Amino acid sequence: MKIHSCRTLLILLRLFRRKIHPWTTLVTAGCKIIYSCGIEQEREKVRFLIATTKIDFVSVYQFLNDLLW
Repeated sequence: MKIHSCRTLLILLRLFRRKIHPWTTLVTAGCKIIYSCGIEQEREKVRFLIATTKIDFVSVYQFLNDLLW
């Protein structure tokens, strides 16, 4: 019984990490854009844009719509 609950917990943690990872990348890349310069800043801009493409904004808009109505 304990092994089953441990596996379930690991699966839930993996799912949570996959859902939250693009948001953390977006925040860290945004901060690095502000504090870096030169080629490193350009790399962070690319990383920021890639992170925005990985986020499912349709579900975010649906969530906001549910909150408003």
